[in-house]
Amino acid sequence: MKRRLYIWIVIFALSFIGCNDWLDVSPKTEVKETDLFAKESGFKTALLGAYIELASPSLYGGNLTMGFMDVLAQYYSVTSEESTYMPMHLYDYEHADVKPIVTEIWSGLYGVIANLNNLLWNMDQRKDLFTGDNYNIIKGEALGLRAYLHFDLLRMYAPSYVLGKDALAIPYVNKVTNVPFPQLTVEQVANACISDLLEAEELLRETDPIGPNFEDYSENYTNSGIDNAEYDEDGGFLRYRRERMNYYAVTTTLARIYLYIEDNENAFDWAELAVNTGKCSSTSYIFSLYSDKLSDYSDYYFNPNLEKEEQLIIEVNKKDTIYETDKYGSIDSRLKEWFNYYPNSSTEFVSKYMKSSDGSTPVNIALIRGCEAYYIAAEAASNIEDAFERLNRVRQAFGISATYDLQAGVEDLNKELFAEYQKSFVAEGQLFYYMKRKNFSQISGVSGVTFPALYTFPIPDTEIEFGNISD
Repeated sequence: MKRRLYIWIVIFALSFIGCNDWLDVSPKTEVKETDLFAKESGFKTALLGAYIELASPSLYGGNLTMGFMDVLAQYYSVTSEESTYMPMHLYDYEHADVKPIVTEIWSGLYGVIANLNNLLWNMDQRKDLFTGDNYNIIKGEALGLRAYLHFDLLRMYAPSYVLGKDALAIPYVNKVTNVPFPQLTVEQVANACISDLLEAEELLRETDPIGPNFEDYSENYTNSGIDNAEYDEDGGFLRYRRERMNYYAVTTTLARIYLYIEDNENAFDWAELAVNTGKCSSTSYIFSLYSDKLSDYSDYYFNPNLEKEEQLIIEVNKKDTIYETDKYGSIDSRLKEWFNYYPNSSTEFVSKYMKSSDGSTPVNIALIRGCEAYYIAAEAASNIEDAFERLNRVRQAFGISATYDLQAGVEDLNKELFAEYQKSFVAEGQLFYYMKRKNFSQISGVSGVTFPALYTFPIPDTEIEFGNISD
């Protein structure tokens, strides 16, 4: 049997793009495309609309962070056969409760990619509309985000690079057309991501207010480095760079992908850019999404008012194992700050996104944490002392005293990296990707499943067409 996979990108055919020439750029705004892209402000609106869509609970506001992906990573205790999460826990991607999620993630990410492609195409038709550095910044963000999303799709819907770099993977959709996009191999998709990111890095290097061309970074700076009234009248477009695909988000994504394709030299060099700047903190995020509904999304999972089997809880014993309380007690700030009792209850949950008892609510979903740059640099370092030095810097930043510093030649680097990934990325969706990349052949608490097949999501049925490419 022979088959071919196509994804058809027709501007009116995707769920995030309406009929005729209407572009849905945010949940509350529909603007005629020709009108939207008649002014520079329309391009800003379209770009921000992509971020808004990505923060939805079907994508990074739920499934790709605190929900589906971390159920797969086996963070949570799922024991009841009645639980909605049991088929996910068992990696049953064809189950009636799981298959729609897998399909929705695919269509949702490719829908945003289609909107980005439409934005990029219109930018090049109307370059004269842009003022200052906005052309470079908007295009750099869009290219970087397109690569970021394709790489997540690759990590979900294709075999890992280490097991099958020549295996057919996913389409890399980089333009608006009614011509079908064929599957590329794992290696080809990774290289296409790198190409987009390198172009984005060049565009943002000199223009991004958080980038290396600016000595300091403030949320009140414009691209000229001056706080002024014109900046505020522009709607603060260049503020909050850590909530956008900024310069260091691009460079750390490059590091992520180079590590994935086993190019340690490039992975180390790109990771070090974030490690060595004071603009990125190992305890915070390099790139996040903003949502003022985040505590509501958290309640979908971390809520004592749900049926018991629908509550996602990390049991005390597992939490103690992850944070190694037998060695460090409770000094790790990740343990102290990221778990809490739900307001007015005696049930403890992951609290990264939970409304606090004083009514304050988190608004940021971390897509790239600063500590990941350190972890990549540690794994890719050619010198084992350099590797442990970077791990120890993160641990100290999270409150683990230098007394407990890891020692090269004593501790195992891979073991300590896995321990750090477990501690830092709870409810952020990254641990599953780590285990897949490292080709874990067993996962604690999991039995009766097939490795490495469990690491690869099935491509939705609607995307598969039979053709002339051999299996």
